[in-house]
Amino acid sequence: FRVGRQHVVWGEMVGLFFADVVSARDLRTFYLPDFEQLRIPQWATRAEYYFGETHAELIWIPVPSYDNIGKPGAEFYPWQIQPPGVKVVYRNEDLPSRTLANSNYGIRLSTLTNGWDVSGFAYSSMDIEPTFYRQVIAAPQPVLSYQARHNRIDQYGGTLAKDFGSIVLKGEAVYT
Repeated sequence: FRVGRQHVVWGEMVGLFFADVVSARDLRTFYLPDFEQLRIPQWATRAEYYFGETHAELIWIPVPSYDNIGKPGAEFYPWQIQPPGVKVVYRNEDLPSRTLANSNYGIRLSTLTNGWDVSGFAYSSMDIEPTFYRQVIAAPQPVLSYQARHNRIDQYGGTLAKDFGSIVLKGEAVYT
């Protein structure tokens, strides 16, 4: 059992984050910092169990962290449509309330069979990446109002890895 602020890494791909769905990230810079600095630790309770070549993991995150995307107008802030002649306004990010209903939880199973490292997971969470909601205000001058929000999502995915001599095959897939 582990309780406290921790990095939870479920992905296998180096430098890509397809199946790395648990830990939030600091996305304010373009140049990729060390992964220990890029990932934002989560307050979590994690239970792990090993039996033979199989590893089971349960995780509960009562107070999730979210991607740090910076401030509107910053160099690497997520770009939104800005038609000419239309004023664009960014409202404050709508972060979910800190309630048990907004906590994150999931399970991951992995095993090593005949040299294949295979894992699968199911994870229910408030999305660490914001979705930008757009509101169009027509009068008197057109205005596009954007607000970043975090919705509840369910993600199912898996990873695999296998070495073939000097070559390593790795793959990840996630369904949201």
